[in-house]
Amino acid sequence: MNFLEEKQKDLSCSVKNVLAASLPMMASIFSGALMQFVDRILLSHYSPMALNYALLSQQIYNTLLLPLLCFASLSEVFVGQLNGAHQWKETSAPTIQIAVFVCLVEILLAPILMSFRHQILPSSMYEGTYPCLLLGLGTIPFQVMHASFAAFFVGTRRPKVILLSVIIGNIFNAFLNWVFIFGIPSVLEPMGALGAATGTLLGTLISLLVLASFFFNRKNNNFYNTRTFRMNKAILKKNIFLGAPYSFAIFVDMSMWVVVTNALAEVSSEEVRVNYVCLSIWTFAFFIVEGLQKGVTALAANCIGARKEKNIPVLLKSVAKITLGIAALSYLYFQTFAPEILKACFNIPVLTALPHCKETLFLQWIGFSVMSFSLGGLVGILNAGGDTRFVTFLRLTCLLFSVIIPVLILSSTGSMRTIISWGLSALNICLICLLYVLRYASGKWNHNVMKEAPQENLSDL
Repeated sequence: MNFLEEKQKDLSCSVKNVLAASLPMMASIFSGALMQFVDRILLSHYSPMALNYALLSQQIYNTLLLPLLCFASLSEVFVGQLNGAHQWKETSAPTIQIAVFVCLVEILLAPILMSFRHQILPSSMYEGTYPCLLLGLGTIPFQVMHASFAAFFVGTRRPKVILLSVIIGNIFNAFLNWVFIFGIPSVLEPMGALGAATGTLLGTLISLLVLASFFFNRKNNNFYNTRTFRMNKAILKKNIFLGAPYSFAIFVDMSMWVVVTNALAEVSSEEVRVNYVCLSIWTFAFFIVEGLQKGVTALAANCIGARKEKNIPVLLKSVAKITLGIAALSYLYFQTFAPEILKACFNIPVLTALPHCKETLFLQWIGFSVMSFSLGGLVGILNAGGDTRFVTFLRLTCLLFSVIIPVLILSSTGSMRTIISWGLSALNICLICLLYVLRYASGKWNHNVMKEAPQENLSDL
């Protein structure tokens, strides 16, 4: 199969094609989640305080990192539609310009965030957390550029390249973290949390260099013109218009868990512990939903660009079938494997003995199964059609009325519990799923963003 034929893959949207697009992305994201998990285990064995430093610094810089990653990743919508329309010479334009734009935004926002460091960081943890936070903020540009290049390969339906770069980067990350955390006798002093941050920065840089080498290589450049920077204001404006609302929704989602944690802390430390355990279990499994969404977005965007919207209902049916399999497997994960994993790694004697932990895990399974279809499938399709503003509006409205307001009321009366927070979360997910289905059925979600961009700009730049 030559390079041109490889780019003209069928858009049948069968279960096989959806899995082919999604599984490499799931594996890439899982690799990152596993690396983070291993990192926490290493730090917990080095020093509980070092783990606290790392977790606190990560929680703070994630408020900046995750919205920016989301922003950069949405360029896959433009790349996918251009690829589906066979405008291959133009597909690299969204990638490079959004990477530059988001990095500039990070450079602008990072000093503002750091100016509040004395208010954000507890004085008792300032000395250990501040250096980790600085290195974390220094890692963000590399992570954003990696996400932008990854969006290009998602949109052009070559996710295996991303998987390779992530695996290589994480292998180096794991080795460097071990070396920097524990040190080498008579060669390198143990660095603890700062060592973990240093290893993560270098591992991310290596992963970026691997992915960039594929992006800029001669074969890719000949077909996609990747070595020519073309500033396309029409596409950049559209990318900002689509990405800003969705990134804001991610920020609000993260803030919600801060509100929940503070409310639980007013009740007891045991409730905070249960919530932390359940949140760790949930986060570790989230790679399935995120990977599925990226695969679905890539296929849907290519179909829209190729004017084959008739394939979208087939795509949704394939996602529904995959979701049934995810629901069955995730039941085993939430009810059997996850408690044992945390028990073995973090020395939690009897996880299910924690208050209402088993019931909370069941609620998590319900929410996760529904989210696999809504966030993994429906949102992937809606995003591909450029409907991020409506997606954000629904998400924030449901979050406000089904989670945030009830949590604030319960916390004011001291009645907040972990099982209630996850019950509200499951209710929120089911409600959002219903509204997404209605939005999809209305047919108003397909804005075909590339059709609105002036085509003469694409060829002139």
